[in-house]
Amino acid sequence: MRDTKLIYCLTIMVSLLCFSLIYACSGRAPIHGKAIDREKAKFYIVGVGAGGADLITLRAIDYIKRADVVICGEETAKKFGNYLKDKEILSLSRFPYWECLEKKCSEPSHKDKKRCKELVHMRKERADLIRTYVKDGKTIALLEGGDPCIFGSLRWIKQEFADDEFEVVPGISSFNAANALLKREVADAYVADRQTRSVILTTPARQGDRKDSIENLARHRSTMVFFMPREFEEKVLPELRKYYPSNTPVAIVYKAGYPGEEQVVRGTLGSFPFQPPEQKWLRLIYVGEFLKDASQGN
Repeated sequence: MRDTKLIYCLTIMVSLLCFSLIYACSGRAPIHGKAIDREKAKFYIVGVGAGGADLITLRAIDYIKRADVVICGEETAKKFGNYLKDKEILSLSRFPYWECLEKKCSEPSHKDKKRCKELVHMRKERADLIRTYVKDGKTIALLEGGDPCIFGSLRWIKQEFADDEFEVVPGISSFNAANALLKREVADAYVADRQTRSVILTTPARQGDRKDSIENLARHRSTMVFFMPREFEEKVLPELRKYYPSNTPVAIVYKAGYPGEEQVVRGTLGSFPFQPPEQKWLRLIYVGEFLKDASQGN
């Protein structure tokens, strides 16, 4: 009888040991009484398109559906509410990453070191929060407007996460939407009877921020596209006029990707600005010969 009980106890212990080994080998571990699949716990940065909700891709929708937790602003949460049902939503405002590049906080030229350090602390708190969710077996998706790899939040994420700690789901950028409105092949222009296929995507620099000056960028008169340039008229335009002829075509695209709100204004470098800026933030400015019609001698 005693031997039978001993055998019974040993059998249970061996079974429990095997059960634990199976979970360990499969990448799962019980936490708070619930099995966690660590292999499926991921951090995704998901591009959800520019402006309108109809510019989200099928791939982005698929990754949102597989997420347990979604990070986004309130406006984005409303826009994609149909895909966010039964999900935990962290309604976090867009992080001002450009104000707190950590290497600059200690530089003498930094105009507000205190705010820079506060933002670095906030950035690290967000990174720690994301890691906590992943450690708990949650898949987390950060929804990013446009494409995450074109002037997006990827910059601050790269300061906190290694490449193997996250994945990027590409999205439709305002650049793509604006190109469609212009109805031109952006990488096809003739300058001084030679064809150029170079396109420079850039943003106006902050003080002490740029080595690639407008002079260097404009030297070969390639097509230039300025993303959301707030100080274009004051700082960039005078420099461009030094290197491009006054008859160089210019186009301003407002709110690319926003249904019913998109607007294209055209002119030349010499006649710019054609009208008072309606929106200094949600606009792209194109400068280049590609804007000419074929009938104009391209």
